[in-house]
Amino acid sequence: MSPNEELLQTIQATASHDVFPQISNLVNLLTAINDDQLHLDEGRRRITNEVNLASIINSLGTRDFNSSNSIFSIGQGNQTGDVTLRDVVGGNSITLIINQLQERRSNNVDKFARVEHVSLIRTNRDGTVRKYTSELRTPLDLVESALQAIESLSRPESWSNLVITHDLSNSGWMGNKSEYLVDVLYHIYAPIAYFRSRKYLVYRNFSYLDWRIRLRFLLLEAICETITCDMEIAGLSPAIIYSPRVGQWRSKRQVEPQKYWWQGLSQDRLEDALTEFIDAEQGIVAKDTFIQRYDQLFSQGSHQEQQAIGLSANALYGFTPKTRPVFWRILVIQARLYNVILHTTQRSLERPSSVAALQLLLTENKNNEFPYVWEYEESLTFEPFSQTSSASVEYINLLVVPKVNLKLQSAQVR
Repeated sequence: MSPNEELLQTIQATASHDVFPQISNLVNLLTAINDDQLHLDEGRRRITNEVNLASIINSLGTRDFNSSNSIFSIGQGNQTGDVTLRDVVGGNSITLIINQLQERRSNNVDKFARVEHVSLIRTNRDGTVRKYTSELRTPLDLVESALQAIESLSRPESWSNLVITHDLSNSGWMGNKSEYLVDVLYHIYAPIAYFRSRKYLVYRNFSYLDWRIRLRFLLLEAICETITCDMEIAGLSPAIIYSPRVGQWRSKRQVEPQKYWWQGLSQDRLEDALTEFIDAEQGIVAKDTFIQRYDQLFSQGSHQEQQAIGLSANALYGFTPKTRPVFWRILVIQARLYNVILHTTQRSLERPSSVAALQLLLTENKNNEFPYVWEYEESLTFEPFSQTSSASVEYINLLVVPKVNLKLQSAQVR
């Protein structure tokens, strides 16, 4: 009897009859990979095609099946989606990490569930590691569109499209439904929403990703965080007097919008807003779907229904760099980081080996265009653009570089 047959007998004796066939298939697949009879890539493809495997592994929880030569473990370290097959004699092991379980229900009954993303890691007896991680797409198309949207907001000819057309002085959350505003709103939030929809998957695989992909997702996370760091960004030198959370804020912001108009979001409000942009399967909702949703809420939505999407667009209503200086700083910071993400596609780029190298990568001017220069009259802004640019660099150095550097350097293969 082969070691694999002995292990399967052990599993059959303890596992229920209805789950044994697929567990047997999984053991055979992992054994073939461990014995170099099946490539990691092909193994992953076959595992993702195993209908109901996700539900079966979840239902088994944490269990070990032992034979004289092999150990088959489910749920290592309380991670329900981890499965490991160890060759006790040879010393090799193959680990399957299920990163996302996609389930479909019909009448409250599981119709089917499948493995959406997996990682396979083979650890040899000598400690060397071979790995295959299902691809995590970096949304460079969304990054480019976001950068273009922010650049368009820097042009004075665009600002007339953002004028408040629906009075917000006493009530209401949605102040404009121009095609331009809705388009810009979608593109500003799309890459952030994509990251949030894939965040668990990213960090589940983080150690196994190429450093460029890790850096891109870390920068997307940093861009997302700028929206909730409006108070910190206002406080950067030279500080902007900014007090949006005060009594009678609706009336006060009509008089001094640069001070009283909320130009960011709290964490809970951001989470609420992102529900309007995130699609469980595709990552983000389609642009046409979002436009229809915005128009519907603007025309027919209740006060409560309008709040999430209205707050996401709040800083855009009536936007100019003069009336929304904190949001202007946020946009410049985001544009700088988006430029870095696109810059990482250059093959000649070397991995930053020190904090100084990372600082240089994240803050150096990539060209002579916005957001590094702004060629309009300073009377159109709350502060000289040189101060806005300086504040953006200070923010990146203080709040982005340390976190990104720590996560990049600490990402070791498990």
